[in-house]
Amino acid sequence: MSENNSAVARRHLIVVDENVIRVELDRCLPAGEPADLFASARCLQKLSPGNAARFERVVEVADFSVEALSRLIEANFDPAELAGLQLVTNDECVEVVLAALRARFGLAGDGAERARLMSDKLRMKSALRGVEGVRCPSFAGFCPERYAAEGEAYLHALIAQVGLPLVVKPTDGTSGRGVVVCERFEALRAWARVNGEHRNYELESFVAGVLYTVDSIVRGGEVIHVNAGEGAWPCLDYSAGRNMVVQVVVEGTPIHARLCAFNHRVVAALQPPDGALHMEVFERGDGELVFVEASARPGGGELVWIYASHDGVDIEEAHFRLRSGAGFELQPREGPRTHAAFCVYPRRRGQVTELKVPALRSRFELHWAIAVGDSLADATDLASPAAGFLRLWSASREDIAADFALLRDFVPFSVDVRSPRLIGYACGIGSEHATSREGPAALQDFLADIGSAWRWQSIVGHPDALAQLRGHAASAAVAQVCEQLARETRAATLAGHFPIVVGGDHSSGVGTWTGVARALRERTPAREGRLGLLWFDAHLDSHTPATSPSGYCHGMPLAALLGHASPHLAALVDGAVLAPEDLILIGARNYEAEERSFLADHGVRVYFMDEVVARGLRAVVEEAVASMAGRVEHLGISVDLDGLDPRFAPAVGTPVEGGLDAAELLEALRGLARDPRLVGLEIAEFNPCLDVEHRTRDLIVELVAIFAGDRGSP
Repeated sequence: MSENNSAVARRHLIVVDENVIRVELDRCLPAGEPADLFASARCLQKLSPGNAARFERVVEVADFSVEALSRLIEANFDPAELAGLQLVTNDECVEVVLAALRARFGLAGDGAERARLMSDKLRMKSALRGVEGVRCPSFAGFCPERYAAEGEAYLHALIAQVGLPLVVKPTDGTSGRGVVVCERFEALRAWARVNGEHRNYELESFVAGVLYTVDSIVRGGEVIHVNAGEGAWPCLDYSAGRNMVVQVVVEGTPIHARLCAFNHRVVAALQPPDGALHMEVFERGDGELVFVEASARPGGGELVWIYASHDGVDIEEAHFRLRSGAGFELQPREGPRTHAAFCVYPRRRGQVTELKVPALRSRFELHWAIAVGDSLADATDLASPAAGFLRLWSASREDIAADFALLRDFVPFSVDVRSPRLIGYACGIGSEHATSREGPAALQDFLADIGSAWRWQSIVGHPDALAQLRGHAASAAVAQVCEQLARETRAATLAGHFPIVVGGDHSSGVGTWTGVARALRERTPAREGRLGLLWFDAHLDSHTPATSPSGYCHGMPLAALLGHASPHLAALVDGAVLAPEDLILIGARNYEAEERSFLADHGVRVYFMDEVVARGLRAVVEEAVASMAGRVEHLGISVDLDGLDPRFAPAVGTPVEGGLDAAELLEALRGLARDPRLVGLEIAEFNPCLDVEHRTRDLIVELVAIFAGDRGSP
């Protein structure tokens, strides 16, 4: 940044909107030069007493437009003060505004073009296009005029340019606000119907992998210092309830060297102003680095702290010193490095019932922003109030790495509300009807089209290349997808959510309830974590590999859960997930003699369809639940759609006449939904290509609504 004429007394005006000031400014501003602060209420709430004393004026600002700030400057500074005013920020949100103010008042500093380049994601990626060694995602700006003129044809053109899945984000946004992931056309169409009049959006291809932060100090166009951090999850997962965990990347490691080289190429292309540069980079599964975005500011959250703890270099101090003209000389701490990490806990909807402290190897500080009894809302983005945060440090790199892994899935507090998460099982190779793998996507598309507020956690499935597998040959692939599903239901359960799995063939049962059972064992002592399961189905699903006439896994999930699985599924269930007395089947009417003998030998209670008709479904369900009282602490429900009469659920691969009545099943489940022991719901065998007048799809929505709210409406 250029300096004012030395004959003019220099005065510093620091302007902060979205960010906060974490460094003591006495170390950063030139000695004896006055300073003032224009800041948002958010920034002022975090202002230290020392920094408050450093400013002659502190003005709370609600409107950060050029016009509003111009009026404030004119009202607070006389002409002599204004002549030497230097505008400084650590906040990318106001860089363009400050450039406009410099032009208006004739002040020294960066102009509009450089400010726009460092704050507009489309501009910076365009500037990096063609730079050797710098890969960017495919991207496009959203044009509301073209959308108004061409409608869905324009959306298809965007998908052709960017690909699916894609990410929609504001070009000048921060903290993940307004970011949407669209996996299919219908999701993009639903987004455009709401946001199609707005110009400041970009679309870019979705990148999966490990997210790294790269924070450097730039002086005179040269990088003089680089720190990097590894994230446990991408930033978007924070709003899904996953902890933000970041550890310092150690110098001398191959990934640190690659990130430094990548950063140098980006700096050479963008030529950011003196100060800090914060950049986000994905490492894909194949090892390629992909640029996400950059901004001319210090990294947010606790990044500055973990870097300073690691090597003694405070990037925010360097930023303010270089921006204010105080100068900066790099002086890293000598001797061994301290290894450091931080973890930010997102808030989850509900009333807090328990706060938990992780068993960490490293030294740590834990700061809570919530207390038992507080009622919370879900985090929506990175700027949402946190539930709490941890700082960790150790001389041992191994200890920090172990704690990083532990905190990745650690659930720091409990809430007492059921928080549903939909999980799709896109697998059909466990049955004769491979197209049932399309069920989760069809439901997701429909819910996106109607603007559903139900939250999807993920859809797991197998590669297209495996879609032709059949019978026993598909067993290994099915086991792999079930393992993915088990990880998702475990994570949802540990996070205090209520998993609702939609499939896909009924081999899903192995993954769904294995994952839930794993979480229950981790969360409670074995004696208190016992799981009971109600299984609504036309079939008994209790073949072993030796008795199955077809070899399809969707006929074997109950035998597997009871400990009689194929080798691949046996490795997944690791023994038995259920005790025979904790499993009850309802609605069976089509089965082989070997299955019936297997269940009878194990003492499993089966309510065959003739008994259900004679006694009524409600009475049967009430008796089944009562029989588990005092024995199981947790209860799951699995609904195979072929358990219903085909009149109500035609979209199944193996329909059987004379099944359950839809209205009676909905009534029975509404009663079950009030049971505090419930830990999950599974709906299986949805094959959308067989649906008639969307009857099955609409029934699924009714089933989910019982446990997740009013039809998913916003």
